[in-house]
Amino acid sequence: MKTAAVISEFNPFHAGHALLLRKIRLSEGEDTAILCIMSGNYTQRGEAAVICKQSRAAAAIEGGADLVLELPFPYCCAGAERFAQAAVRIANAVQTDLLAFGAECEDTDRLFSLAAKIEAPEFRNAYASLCERNGIGCAAKIETVYRALYGKEEDLSILRQPNNLLGIEYIRAILRENAPIKPVAFRREGAAHGTDTLPKDGICPSAEALRKILGTGDTVQWEMLRTIMPSCSADILQKEISERKSTADNDFLMRQLLLYYQLAPVEAYLSTDGMTGGLAHRVRKFASTSADPSSFFSALRTKRYTDAYLRRALLCGFFGITRDMLNAPPLYTQVLAMNDRGCRLLASLRRKATISILTKPAAYRHLPHDAFLQANRTLRADTLYASLFRLPLPPSDLLRYLPYRKTDRIVTTS
Repeated sequence: MKTAAVISEFNPFHAGHALLLRKIRLSEGEDTAILCIMSGNYTQRGEAAVICKQSRAAAAIEGGADLVLELPFPYCCAGAERFAQAAVRIANAVQTDLLAFGAECEDTDRLFSLAAKIEAPEFRNAYASLCERNGIGCAAKIETVYRALYGKEEDLSILRQPNNLLGIEYIRAILRENAPIKPVAFRREGAAHGTDTLPKDGICPSAEALRKILGTGDTVQWEMLRTIMPSCSADILQKEISERKSTADNDFLMRQLLLYYQLAPVEAYLSTDGMTGGLAHRVRKFASTSADPSSFFSALRTKRYTDAYLRRALLCGFFGITRDMLNAPPLYTQVLAMNDRGCRLLASLRRKATISILTKPAAYRHLPHDAFLQANRTLRADTLYASLFRLPLPPSDLLRYLPYRKTDRIVTTS
């Protein structure tokens, strides 16, 4: 069985995601199994996902995926390079054939060429040097170094597109891992990345626009949502939000983090990932003078630190995540959802995978020591996540989840 992997957040699963899965089937054949490696309860922006990972995975299965495996914490809320590398390592560990992704440029060969140039030693050396003396964002640094070394304006226009850049990071990770995975780009359809308003011309809305609607709480218009996103995803969202009485509250998450930094000594997080260049002391200083997350972020924010960088660094400091932890390869993953074909794929993966695959959370206790430590970090992060709803979950419930299972078998009664 040929397997195509999709690295994803599905926050939430929307029409553009469903379209990508359909394109993979049309391109690679109906017998191709689609494996999604999906972020857990936190996202690359350093935020809590709108609904829990199990429900987002269920929406993906209903929307065309066959098997969803978790990209665990803290990799799921790492910067683009380490996010991509951890996910590709999981894809390689389960011996995926293809890695499919959406991009503004669907010319995979051209993206591969750009990735090879960015991965070249001269580029990496120049990039590291720029990082030491300049605080601009990663995308801007890549563009600055690329212009200085190669100067091709037509390439720079590709590098300015966020989904192209993430696709290039996937290819770079494949090159670094020397993984026998074929990257395949598909044109991304719908509203531009980061667009927070609904399009008026019928194209797929962005995830950010959907999150903005969901953040309105009781005023969510579900019938309207069903016209702009897959009905299966809207149904799962509605059920989850109804049960928990809200989406995950990122303002409450930031209040929790602020309280921690108001109480903890700087030594507790001085060596955690992201707390470099004096940021740890800056955090300690402004936590003690801030009454709320908004003023805290306003004080911390500089040209050197984007909001996403700050959120990721604060999460790492809270949970004690070091650079070495993030650079280490994932040693386990967890099954979140599957259909019948995904169940058959899972049986095959478990025979040949070089990574531990959990089918229920409580089984993490039986993992090898280092994998156990990784899974325990995810469980701790999920415990905080479970508190972010109007109707919180008790931590013990986190160990009782079983993978969502969609079956095609028809049960008849006489």
